[in-house]
Amino acid sequence: MKSGGWQLKKLSSTRYSEIVFYIATVVLSYSLYHLFCNTQAGVRFADKTRQALAFEQLRSRRTHVIAYAGGYFEIFETLSFARFLLQLPAVAQERLRHWLDQHFHTVQQRE
Repeated sequence: MKSGGWQLKKLSSTRYSEIVFYIATVVLSYSLYHLFCNTQAGVRFADKTRQALAFEQLRSRRTHVIAYAGGYFEIFETLSFARFLLQLPAVAQERLRHWLDQHFHTVQQRE
């Protein structure tokens, strides 16, 4: 993967331990990524930026959603998750819509 930068603009902490953890995580992830790129399975990711990989993923429409509820989680392909939501009973859809209306602004602020 070509350098995508360290994304330091997203790092807002001033605590030493959090900065050290962030840098260690980035270095470890970077190292593991390059190890993977040197395998036969990882060759297709070599020499691509993170943004290029994300765009390629969006183009292929093979994105995924992690759903977490009641201590359990599941990974869904995005379109199958949308289909699952559309098949919920109207009462459940309305409860979900109400919950989203209450929490969407808070989630958007975190991003």
